[in-house]
Parts: sequence; C-alpha cells; structure tokens
Amino acid sequence: MKNINKYQYRYQIFSLLDQGFYTAMDVAWELNLSIRHVRKLLAKFRQNKKRFFALAPKSRPPAWNGMTRDITDEIIRLKKENSKRSNQHIVEFIENKFLKKISCSTVRRILISNNCYERTKRERRVFKNLEEKITHAGQIVQFDACEGAWLKGYRRVYLIAFMDAYSRYIVGWNWVKSNSAWNSILVLRSVVLKYGVPELFYTDNASFYKVIRHDKSIYQKHKPDDEYETAIQRIILDLGSVMVTHKPYEPQGKGRIERFFRFMQDRFISEHTARNLEELNEQFRDWVKWYNTKHVIRTIKCVPKDRFNPKRFKPVPKDLVFKKVFSYQYTRKVDKYNSFSFEGTTYMIDPDNCKHFNGCLAACRVQLYATPETIVVYHRDKRIQEFKRLPKKSKQKHV
Repeated sequence: MKNINKYQYRYQIFSLLDQGFYTAMDVAWELNLSIRHVRKLLAKFRQNKKRFFALAPKSRPPAWNGMTRDITDEIIRLKKENSKRSNQHIVEFIENKFLKKISCSTVRRILISNNCYERTKRERRVFKNLEEKITHAGQIVQFDACEGAWLKGYRRVYLIAFMDAYSRYIVGWNWVKSNSAWNSILVLRSVVLKYGVPELFYTDNASFYKVIRHDKSIYQKHKPDDEYETAIQRIILDLGSVMVTHKPYEPQGKGRIERFFRFMQDRFISEHTARNLEELNEQFRDWVKWYNTKHVIRTIKCVPKDRFNPKRFKPVPKDLVFKKVFSYQYTRKVDKYNSFSFEGTTYMIDPDNCKHFNGCLAACRVQLYATPETIVVYHRDKRIQEFKRLPKKSKQKHV
C-alpha cells in the first residue's frame, strides 16, 4: 500500500473500517488522526455512498487578503528595478496600481522568499521624546541642508529645507549649487513672508548658523564671553524669534528633518529625471506637494497638512524693513571725497542724496546693508543711496 496515492490509501482504510475489519482506534493510529475525526470522516463516507470523493480534500477559496501572482511579480520587479526602494515605497506603488492595500511585512516576506531582500543593521539609540512638549504648528521650525552628487553635470547639489516640527510640514526649500549662508537666508525670507515668524528655529552647528571659532584664527579674535552673532542669528533675533542648535555631534536632536532627508533620498532622488537645477526644483515642487498633502507620517498617523496651522505663526513686526533685516550689515567711514571703500572697491556717494547732511558725509560713519547684488547706504536711519555691488577685487602681489 505504500506505493499508492495518499487519498487512495485513506479510501481503502475507511472501506475496511466500514466492513468491520478495522476499529476506529486502529484507523486513528494508522492515519495519525483523532478518534473523533475518524468518526466524522466515516459518517461522511457512508453519507456519500462510499464514493472516493467523500474523502478527497476540498479546494479552499482564495484568501480575501491573498496576493495574486500579478501583485507578487510586480513587487519583485519594483525591487529589482531599483534595489534602494524601501518596502513602504513599494507598498505605495502597489496601492496606486492595483488599488489594493498591503502591508510592509507582506512585501518583506515576498522579497525574502524570492531572495530579493537585503537586511541592514542599524545602531539603535534612545533619545528623549519631545512630541509631548511640541503642541502646535509654528512652535519649532527645524532647518538644515543635505548634499549629494545627485544631478548629472554638477559636482554637488544642496537641498536647504525648513520643516515645522509639530506637523512635519515642509514650509520652505530650495535646491542650490552651494550651501551658503545667503542661500539659507533667501529660504528663511520666503518662509517668513509666506507664513510668519515661528517661536523658535532649531538647526545644527554649521559655521554660518553660529560662530564656532573662538580665538583660533588670526582674522577673528573673539573670546567665548564676547557678544557676537552670525548674520542668520541676527536676522532671527530681529524677527523676534530665537535660534537653538543641537548638541555637537548629535544630529539626532533634529531627527525630524534628518528623517525627511533620508526619506527624500529614498523616494525622490532615486526617481527624478532632472537635467539641471531648474528642472530639479520643478520636479521637487510637485513631490513636496505630495509629501505635505498625501504622505501619511507613521509617527503622527496623518498627513502633514492635517496638523499644520499657519495661523499659529507670529505675524511679522510691522516696523520691520525687509531690505535691511535680510542682508549683511557693515559699518564704513566716509572719506573727504564723500566715498567709502568696500571689498577693495570705492563707492562714491552722490551729494544730491546728502541734502539733509549739508551735501556731504565726510568723516561720518554709515551703515551698509549688503546682498550679493546690491549695497544700500543708511545714515542715522535715513536711506542715502543704493549701489550695484561690484565683484570683490583680489589682492595683487607686488614683485
């Protein structure tokens, strides 16, 4: 009997049981079944007139949440097409294409069974949860920049981004060729113009965010107890807000925006088709709109737009002059020719602009509000003249 089919063997055993050659206990031991199960099968066998199909297994209907072959093949194809795609990313592809909800664990199981899954080991660290202390939008805005060789033809490109810590809403961003203080100031200005002033800005320890040199340079003789500030610190203070930096060497302090950068690299960088910065910014604009309005953040279990309330930002002070605040500020002394020197270039002040000061500002100190394009001259809070900023002259070596 060992050479016959499993169910044919079962049929013969129950036939012998029905004829009285076997007891129910003998059959239970032979087939590794319980006596109760044997009696149920015998009743079914007799009810169906001892036909073979009475003991044949019934085909099970497909599970309501089972994966079809098309979905399984698509999951494998998406992973092989781009090995950097995360399980969550593949889930969203499947939901958009097949209109079927699946879990990340299901994708992981399918990839493991088809040898398409790579396990990564990450160091786990526990940090204090600030979620309970951040209670509304506009309370804390995190900002930072990330860089990478992500655009063909460019050695590096940089994304400067501002995120509302409560809602994870991206309130400002820009792709640029250099991570300079001025590019950060421009994004900061766009955020303030659009939404207002948050209560606190939170960022890292870059040199243009806070002064990090203390009596270590021949050009800077500051002491730790001196009162001095960077341009961005001064701008934020003028806006009526404050800036805080995380503990050195612990970027996890601003983990929300760091997690966004990682998510952006996984989703946007691996998919974009831009050929220059203009196209990159255009494609990223659509992607950020999707992120703010469609992507569900797992930690808050909703999309950023549902938590974001721009009315919680403070209004911009009415007496604020944007041209003066969002600029670099310098002081220069006017010479006897009614001119001043800046970055090796001499700028002549028009006497007609100095009528309130007897047509001349010789020996007076003027305030310069400079941007990469212009220089605006003020004296005693009165606007004197605006100059087009000329390129910085390099020092020539005398032979």
